[in-house]
Amino acid sequence: MKEHNGTVVTSKCPGREAVSAFLDGELPPESTDAVHIRSCPECLALLESYRLADTAMKDALAASVPENINARIKRRVHAKIYVEEQKEARRSVSSIFFPSFVFRMAAGLLFCAAVVLYTVYPWSARKSHGKNNRPLIAENSSTMELKNGVPGAVSFNDFAPVSFKEPKKPFTQSPAGPEQGAVIPENLTQVWLVSDTASAEAVLKEIVSKAGIEKVDYSPGPDGDVLKAHFELTKLQLVKLVKSCGASGFKLLSPSAPQPEQNVFVGLPSDKINYEASFVVGGD
Repeated sequence: MKEHNGTVVTSKCPGREAVSAFLDGELPPESTDAVHIRSCPECLALLESYRLADTAMKDALAASVPENINARIKRRVHAKIYVEEQKEARRSVSSIFFPSFVFRMAAGLLFCAAVVLYTVYPWSARKSHGKNNRPLIAENSSTMELKNGVPGAVSFNDFAPVSFKEPKKPFTQSPAGPEQGAVIPENLTQVWLVSDTASAEAVLKEIVSKAGIEKVDYSPGPDGDVLKAHFELTKLQLVKLVKSCGASGFKLLSPSAPQPEQNVFVGLPSDKINYEASFVVGGD
């Protein structure tokens, strides 16, 4: 035992826990163990090995996990939750209660598992995904055609002609066969999957303008993950809207009519529809 600058220094080296605490800054600087570590070559060598291991681990984790991993996983989880809630709401018309906490609990587990997966496996080994270019709507309002030359663009001329049939019995929401025509309910909610809400809103506004839809209310979500839009329009305008959204790269998750590939419907083109669409971020 000896004295160093007024502090008693022990000749016995402290344990590895003390050296680790010294590295983390948790050991009081004037404590006996701290003074010993600073003056002992063996302890300093052990401290340096700990420091190198700590630096290497931090560098490895920084290289393995992308900076935006939390936001990307969160977007996908939110999209899945929203789709499940919409399905449950359609199945239970008479009840407004839905146990969304079950899906949010599952989402939390999914989030934790995904973070562990991204930490263990090197980021460079995973396949990167490029952002898809979304085609815009052309200025020809009479045919609602997409711009020529844009990859993935689909013209309305490529679809079969749209037709409507007057029902032979009172309006019903029961499924209809292809020969009778698809039934479009008077009040309809659908969910779309998009890459981001900003570009989706820009494309949507152009579609609305070309289709002659006048009554539209937009309601963006607080986190930018969801864009809601409420429309008052006719059946024909709704069919054009759905086909244009599908041709612009949006993915329709809801099974209800109209679908982008459908062309025969029950009712009149001028029938009024209250339509609410939710555009949920779920792609890269």
